[in-house]
Amino acid sequence: MSVDSVAVSNATPSPNPTFQESMEFRSAQSIVQWIVGFLFILQSKYHLPNSAIDFITHFIAVLLCVLGKFSPFVRHVQNSFPPSLHIMRKKCAGYINFHKYPICPKCRSLYNCYEECVEKSGSCWTSKHCSHVDIPNHPHQSRRASCNTVLMKSVHLRSGRTILYPLKTYCYNGLKPTLQRLLLCPYFIECCDLWKTRPVNSHVSDIYDGKVWKYFLNYAGTPFLQASFTFGLMLNIDWFQPYKHTISSVGVIYLNLPRTLRFKVENLIIVGIIPGPSEPQHDINSLYTPSSRNF
Repeated sequence: MSVDSVAVSNATPSPNPTFQESMEFRSAQSIVQWIVGFLFILQSKYHLPNSAIDFITHFIAVLLCVLGKFSPFVRHVQNSFPPSLHIMRKKCAGYINFHKYPICPKCRSLYNCYEECVEKSGSCWTSKHCSHVDIPNHPHQSRRASCNTVLMKSVHLRSGRTILYPLKTYCYNGLKPTLQRLLLCPYFIECCDLWKTRPVNSHVSDIYDGKVWKYFLNYAGTPFLQASFTFGLMLNIDWFQPYKHTISSVGVIYLNLPRTLRFKVENLIIVGIIPGPSEPQHDINSLYTPSSRNF
């Protein structure tokens, strides 16, 4: 069997899928995301050329095509798997579209755009210093000083030009496109409403049994969380070590969605990636600014 014989599918479920078919389709997409992520990590860690990754991708596509003849679930995976590196990158670009914000390397203060971090000095551009003041109303003047950390670094190109790049970048993923994609998944809205029919517990076993959730069931005399097409989002932040032999730490903010499938990969939204190599020592409230604007 040649690579060219592998069919490229739109990877969409049947028009009227059963609940089981819908869950299999979403599980297959999760496996594809895991394989694609592994291939990109493999290329980054061992500095493999694009031709090598493209060859491995073609081999996996052919293997899934053969195994798909014996298993309906593997066929779901094969239909979702991109058969080439070009298609893989094209799909990944549409899956997560990060917007990059310059941030201060020391206090993690966020700046809205590149222009806020540079200034004209004579005939050339230079980096600004961080103007964030941690406690602006502190009684001691020494504690009201600004952070004053350099925000940009100079990179000299072979052409002789010098370009300024942010020392640290906060990658933010907009909520709207991801939420739209999740809401279009079969049975997703129904899964989000399963908590309304769950038995009432005498003890606190989930967020639905807490006082805050119950307080917002109805707000100002009208249904709020009880209303149709109302979704509760839970914001979490966690830290992980991206490389095996380093002490660097990177933070990921994600939003968990429905009740029954809350912590599955396909239901997590990566909202932002906080750069390392260490966890922020000060507050990171400024990193929530893009999310609050979205809402």
